[in-house]
Amino acid sequence: MPQPYLLQEHSHSTQVPPAIWSQWYTEERNRDMVHFGICKTAAFYRATSDTLGMQTSGPFAFIKNSAMMRFGTATSGEEGGGEAYLAWYQTDRRRCLECPEYEIHVRQTNELWDAESICHDVGSFEIADLELVEVHDVYGPREEGEGTAAPHIIHCKLEKSQVSVVISEASQLDGYRRSLVYKLASSEQSLASAGREGESVVADDAVAPSDLWSVVCEYSTRDLGARLDEVMESVRREARTAALVGDL
Repeated sequence: MPQPYLLQEHSHSTQVPPAIWSQWYTEERNRDMVHFGICKTAAFYRATSDTLGMQTSGPFAFIKNSAMMRFGTATSGEEGGGEAYLAWYQTDRRRCLECPEYEIHVRQTNELWDAESICHDVGSFEIADLELVEVHDVYGPREEGEGTAAPHIIHCKLEKSQVSVVISEASQLDGYRRSLVYKLASSEQSLASAGREGESVVADDAVAPSDLWSVVCEYSTRDLGARLDEVMESVRREARTAALVGDL
């Protein structure tokens, strides 16, 4: 069973190469978040184009689960890139960034850039605190991997009345595991008090209106079958925002 809350961080680097940003997330931030008990599990996804809270060039974008990837140090000539990233933290804490453990233990500065600037100085963040509402696994078999991040997902924001329609469509694709439905956990317009001074933390209202629900449809395979384009077009018509997400 997934945790009752999901911390969702959309980010992209602005002053450092994407490889450095990914290395910081996978080797330091995510490890800190799990090790010090702020969350139970962490997953990191990399997009090939901006999506889900950033400026997007189309209705869908592909994101790769790179939680276990290791990136080499970029050359000094590289600049911050526009790649969008998505980190998901399953947690039993409501508004977990406000807990003392986060304030005390999770590192905001890093020698990967200059050891003085905080992460907000070298990257941009949009953070949503979500609460689990429903778990749907009635449209397909639950497969192994319950405790691991899904390598492939469809993620969308939509009105409550459209949730069952989207799940029904998305469950027809190959490798379907289950669907998780979330709502915004906090009604406040800003969660700026969370985290250390200077870190950008905003409620999900900045991404989509607070009355929209988030649906995450999980898949265990890269190949979602011949009906992928048809299903994604149907999902796009129903959802306010949508993204097709892929594995490595």
